Amino acid sequence: MTKADSILKYKKAYQKNTNEKLIAEAQNSDLFAYIKVLLKAYKNIPNIIAILDKIIEKRATSVIPTASIYGGKFSTYGEIDHVIDLTARKDKLLNLYVLTGEMLSCLESEDKRLLTLKYVKKLSTQDIAASLKVTERTVFRRESSILNKLAICLLKKNWTSMFLQSQIGDEPWLNELYQKVKADELTNQARSEKVSRYNRSSSSITS
Repeated sequence: MTKADSILKYKKAYQKNTNEKLIAEAQNSDLFAYIKVLLKAYKNIPNIIAILDKIIEKRATSVIPTASIYGGKFSTYGEIDHVIDLTARKDKLLNLYVLTGEMLSCLESEDKRLLTLKYVKKLSTQDIAASLKVTERTVFRRESSILNKLAICLLKKNWTSMFLQSQIGDEPWLNELYQKVKADELTNQARSEKVSRYNRSSSSITS
């Protein structure tokens, strides 16, 4: 083995070890849950921003006529506060949209396609397998691998679960989505444990 081969082998081993540590860090936090939240929300964020824009424009334009009819003290400041709050909410959602786009840029086109089918178009595993012409087992494996890639990419940017949580803030529909993702994770975990116990039991009977 040449010196160059030895260095390359060391670099690959080091990279593998680093990635395994990052995946373990992600598994010990809520990072995967927040990744799924962003993926599920990605398509809807522009629509919600457009709705907020309309509300902001309507409320902002109502401030001046209200003040001219009833006087400057008639809840004008309250309306301005509402506009400021809505604008801040819109800016946070816009930032999340950009952040999610940057997260997806970590992936190759085929990986993005699978996640789009799963989280944007909300296809079943069976339908995804048919679309990609692979087995359902392959879909599960690939999805897990892709989520690991995203977790590694985010943690290398120092985008931890706490960071993503702070970016989502108190946006109600995103927090509700997070709770649903966590509930689904618990359900899937319970199902996997049940299957694992069944397989162990079947193995002990046949042995």
